[in-house]
Amino acid sequence: MAATNTQQAEEAAAIKAAHPGRCRVMTDVGRFTHVVTVQPMNMDATIKFQLEASYPSKVPTVTVRSEALSDDDKLELQKYLVEEAEVSLNTPMIQSLVDKAIIWLKSNGMRSGKSGRSSDAQSATRTHGKKRKGKKKVVDDVVEEKLVSMKTADDVIKRIMWDGTLQSDDFLVGYWDRFRGIMEKYFSAFSWEDIASVDYTVLAIPKHRIQYFKYKTEIVWDKGSRLDNVFGSTGSKLTITDVIERYEKNRQNQDQEEDHDEDKDEDKDVDEDEDSDSDSDDGITVTIGGISSGTSIQKPTSDTNHYVAGGSKVDDWQTDNEFNPFWKDKLRPNYFVAVRVTDQEVLENLESVQDYILENEPRYSSCCIPGASLHITLCTLGLDTPEQVSNAVQALQKMKSDLKASVPKEPLRLVGVGNFFNRVIYAKVQCPETFVPFVDHVKMCLNEAGVDIRDGYEFVPHMTIMKTTRPVSRLMGTKEVSPFLYDGFADMTFGSQTIDAIHLCSMETERREDGFYLSPCHIDFTHSE
Repeated sequence: MAATNTQQAEEAAAIKAAHPGRCRVMTDVGRFTHVVTVQPMNMDATIKFQLEASYPSKVPTVTVRSEALSDDDKLELQKYLVEEAEVSLNTPMIQSLVDKAIIWLKSNGMRSGKSGRSSDAQSATRTHGKKRKGKKKVVDDVVEEKLVSMKTADDVIKRIMWDGTLQSDDFLVGYWDRFRGIMEKYFSAFSWEDIASVDYTVLAIPKHRIQYFKYKTEIVWDKGSRLDNVFGSTGSKLTITDVIERYEKNRQNQDQEEDHDEDKDEDKDVDEDEDSDSDSDDGITVTIGGISSGTSIQKPTSDTNHYVAGGSKVDDWQTDNEFNPFWKDKLRPNYFVAVRVTDQEVLENLESVQDYILENEPRYSSCCIPGASLHITLCTLGLDTPEQVSNAVQALQKMKSDLKASVPKEPLRLVGVGNFFNRVIYAKVQCPETFVPFVDHVKMCLNEAGVDIRDGYEFVPHMTIMKTTRPVSRLMGTKEVSPFLYDGFADMTFGSQTIDAIHLCSMETERREDGFYLSPCHIDFTHSE
């Protein structure tokens, strides 16, 4: 419902009071009932909001002026504020938009002072304002101090997309989430099309929110520190080719050290190998976006871990568990909550992919996930005593009616094949808009019940097809799966899986008679109470 002119006037007066000396309000300017112009303190940016009579049921017209921002940045900020306004319709929003603009400006490196100058430069300009030569000298000094141009996030995106020597799944993106702060997901999880052209099932973000890029575990581009080791534009003299070469050389040295240490204690190694052969894949936490290209943070999903369905951390890709410094001081997940994959079409298509892999490389037979064990992990847990298991079971049973009311009615679609560092091959999951909130609700309820959630990183739905194990990697002479074994299925449609139940599963190697994980509890959404 549109606000009255009085309500608009009250909102404008409140904003003016909140920004004394830095806010101007005009009324009845053409078709606009109010025009509110705000300049955030110590920032070279002015934001104008033009309100029509139908505001706040209609988004205000937003204009950004700044000498410190490029034209593209100004347009990006305007677009961002309009997007924020669209989700705040029918409520007073100008002050909230100003606050969001300030956060955006800070996250994009806006420095204090007019035109990004230091206060000393401003003072010097004022002191010599009447002396043309003095003023010119100060301006020249400012020009000399100007930072060298840095390649943009868009440049990095295009390089990763179009450079045939780079694997997009080797890169991660750190970006600013308006609600959760800095998040991290795999590059391939995003749609890099024009953000205005994609629908809600696709993960896409405005490029100004990107804070850094990683190659596997190493940051190669960082906006805040002006690091550019992709192009070397800020003087590091390093390019992404140099980084990859150094990274792979270090990894090779680490692998050699691992093999040397493993030979020292073969009996212990055998025990761990048996553990790693499990087809459980639940520790991986991948990234999402409705149409998950699969992936999230550098700490990949359970498929990433060599141990039984553990909550994998990024370092697991470099070294095996016993050498991972993170896990030396942390307890591993030993249970997980998941949607079991039972759709016959999905199972048949999965089998065809695995058949192709094994026809070309039969040594991967123990790495393929049996159809009876297929699942989509929602979260991983730490239940170290029978009492903790019982508590988790009771918590799930208690929330059954609540979960049944909120479970998405639309099925999960499995489309396409992706990989994590060429060591875990998985089917990508396209999920309805309500799926991620549903997963968050499950975790919130468990957490409130005192259940130890050991994800640590953001969730991304996926269904593991196969993952390498240490014994097979030794046999093959490499930890990586050759892309030719799965590239042909990049666009394959596996089918859909209805969310008809969720299961609490043990990560032990023992299985039920039907081949699925031991499950002390499951919540069935198909039966009435």
